[in-house]
Amino acid sequence: MARTGKLILDRLHKAFVLACFTTTIVGLGVIGVRGANYFLYVYPQIKAQRAKDEENLLLEGKPEDILPDSATILKD
Repeated sequence: MARTGKLILDRLHKAFVLACFTTTIVGLGVIGVRGANYFLYVYPQIKAQRAKDEENLLLEGKPEDILPDSATILKD
């Protein structure tokens, strides 16, 4: 009787350890896929948007929007 109880506990322990390993492997795979997705698709879009925003900020401050000075000579 004690031997069968120990055998059952050993099998339950083995099943639990295998479940933990499987969870770890699957979890690392999911994290890897999400990380690859971020660096392949999301991050380049964020980078392009930041560059576009910075270019728009630089264009806003250009002196083309300011009227040119029509005075030819400054008199004292």
